[in-house]
Amino acid sequence: MSACALGIDFGGTKVAIAVGDASGSVYAQDRLAVQDWPTAKSLVQAALRTAQELARPFSVDRVGLSTMGITEEERVLLAPNVPGWASLHLPALVAEVFPGKTVVISNDVKAAAMAECRWGTLRDVAYGAFLNWGTGIALAFCDHGRVWQGAHGAAGEIVYLRQGAETGYVGGHAPFEEKVGGRAIERAMWEEFGVAPAEFFSDLDRGGARAKWWDNLVEQVAAGLGNVLVALDVEVLAVGGGLAQQFGYFGARLESILATYVPFPPRVLVSPFIDRVGVLGALAVGLDSSLDFDDGRNRRHRPHA
Repeated sequence: MSACALGIDFGGTKVAIAVGDASGSVYAQDRLAVQDWPTAKSLVQAALRTAQELARPFSVDRVGLSTMGITEEERVLLAPNVPGWASLHLPALVAEVFPGKTVVISNDVKAAAMAECRWGTLRDVAYGAFLNWGTGIALAFCDHGRVWQGAHGAAGEIVYLRQGAETGYVGGHAPFEEKVGGRAIERAMWEEFGVAPAEFFSDLDRGGARAKWWDNLVEQVAAGLGNVLVALDVEVLAVGGGLAQQFGYFGARLESILATYVPFPPRVLVSPFIDRVGVLGALAVGLDSSLDFDDGRNRRHRPHA
């Protein structure tokens, strides 16, 4: 068995955990539902205990975590989806459970983009972007396989895109996500049609009010993306996350609308990993030793007893 790493992906609705190697092979995996735990800290502690047990049969000396927001020693910035997440001392919690291991903590969407560059749709793509469309919505940008962090680790946080007089970050809002993020979409489907997403999409190809509503929402997403991508000139936009499961209902339409916004529009392709891209991103973070020394905004924690 080749050298392997432990990956833990903290998402808005689930925590996915896996042990895998540099080829992208997964040897063991598990997941926890966020809703089963009363506080963010209890969720993290349960996930770390599960991860510890999962990794026990393997020779793991590196741990990669992908999390919402930007992780600092005593807080997590830009992570509004899970109550209590912002006040976590995440590095300390991880170090307590995995003493002697090298731990690298990265933003979840940027980690997923690393997986796409290593094993997925963005492999061998010089300039690409990854759209994570799930509970929230965010972009990551890739330059010859390297994910751009930005000056503060916040590159691609399109949740804060706004129109007109909308209240934005300073007002405690993420306007774009509040309109087109997964939770907003699920809530709107119930309000408009009285159905959950699974039922909504099962009847979507029959046309009518649902199809018109969905088409309008895809146009809103495309407008926001177009305003960002016009400045970046990428070749490929890869789409992953929970809503990528519905790519057949929006992929071609999204590509078509972007062609009206962007002078050199990207190809729009679905991630081969769909909603598994998060945990593969955590593995990619754990496996990439270059992150121990880079000058990006990943949090690196060297082994200590």
